Amino acid sequence: MSALRVRARTDFVPCFLALCVVACTSTSPSTTTTNAAGFSTTPLGSATSSTKMYSMTMYGPPAGVVQGLNTIEIDVVDTNNAPVDDLSISIVPWMPTMGHGTSVIPQIQPKGGGVYVATDVALIMPGLWQLRTALTPTEEAIVSFELQ
Repeated sequence: MSALRVRARTDFVPCFLALCVVACTSTSPSTTTTNAAGFSTTPLGSATSSTKMYSMTMYGPPAGVVQGLNTIEIDVVDTNNAPVDDLSISIVPWMPTMGHGTSVIPQIQPKGGGVYVATDVALIMPGLWQLRTALTPTEEAIVSFELQ
C-alpha cells in the first residue's frame, strides 16, 4: 500500500507545479501608462475654473504622488477644448482637513500646447490634498486627491 501512495504523490507533483506556474505568471500589461513627457495618463483630477472659461486636468508621476516633492503636469483647455497657452499659473498645495498648506512654492513652467509643468509640489503628509490653482487673477480651480 505504501508503493501506491508514492505513485499517487509523484503523479500529483507535476500537476501541482504546473498550476503554480500558471497561477503565478501574469501576461497582462502594466496598468500604469505614461504620456510622452513621462507623466501618468491617469489624471490626479480635473476641475473647471471659477467662471467656467477654462478646464484643467492634472497628472502625476507614473507611480503616483508621494509624500515629499512632486512634479505635476497641468493641461489647460478653453470652452472649445482648445489648448490655452500664456497663462500665469500659480499653485498652492492645501490640506483642507488640517487647515494649512506648505511653505514650498511650486514653480510652473509652460511647455506649449496648453501644457504646464509644476515642480516642487510639496505634499508633507498623507491625507486629503487640494491643489488650489490660479489660472489668471480672476480664474481659479481646485483639484482634490488623497495621498496615501
